[in-house]
Amino acid sequence: MQIEVGKKYRINEKHIENDGSCYGINGDRMKELFPGNIVEVLGIFGPTVDIADGYWLPPRILLPLEEVTEGTKRQKDIRLLKESEKKWAGIVYDGKRDGGAVDCPCCNEYNTGDGESGDCPIGGGCMKIGYGDWCNYTYDKVYTVFDSWSEELALNVLSSIGDIRRRLEKEEQDNKEKDSLECYEYVVNGKPTGIRVGEYLRLEIGNVESGDVIPCSTLITLDSPYSGHRGRGCVGTPTGFASDWPDVLMEHFKRNDDGSIKVCVY
Repeated sequence: MQIEVGKKYRINEKHIENDGSCYGINGDRMKELFPGNIVEVLGIFGPTVDIADGYWLPPRILLPLEEVTEGTKRQKDIRLLKESEKKWAGIVYDGKRDGGAVDCPCCNEYNTGDGESGDCPIGGGCMKIGYGDWCNYTYDKVYTVFDSWSEELALNVLSSIGDIRRRLEKEEQDNKEKDSLECYEYVVNGKPTGIRVGEYLRLEIGNVESGDVIPCSTLITLDSPYSGHRGRGCVGTPTGFASDWPDVLMEHFKRNDDGSIKVCVY
């Protein structure tokens, strides 16, 4: 991969230590300067790249930024929510302290530093999951579980995060099922056609007369994965369009033994 000055890259997670540090940059500075482990290359000096504030990294640990789509963001959010659940399970069951945004996986990914985190899957400053009630009640106890009510509040936060994660997982599963119906795009001679299996295709055949023979490769019918006659495809003839039903198509065309199509009726 060629590194270019002015472009942003993601640091390979294999080179991020458990405390968030990387190549001499401590975890706190990484979160402050490079949220999400995203760096911008400011210069290239021999075997290293200059990133910011005098820090440098070897280019071999940098990865290209993936194009963010609805699907890739959803997958990332599911991972972040699972990490958040792990954090709150530790608070509920192991007596760990809530560090707020500092140890929140979602905040570390989406908080821009000005209190805004609009892309966060939880959103709303975590108020919708009962976090405000938890903070208000446990403030004097340094945000830890200390009685039955604080435990219930923490469990509510944990459960609410789980609900959001399960909803996204369902969306992800539904999207995979939809994609499995659409299949892949047809490619002819190595070039994309823009036609996917399941789409409706109208093929117009012109300048032919009764008795002409059309090679089998000319007439294409795409069978849709959806039920019903509309998935049969539609063929256009010089006198109009044959409808979707196979018996109507047979009135206009006859398939020869070699697979070619003979125009029968006009």
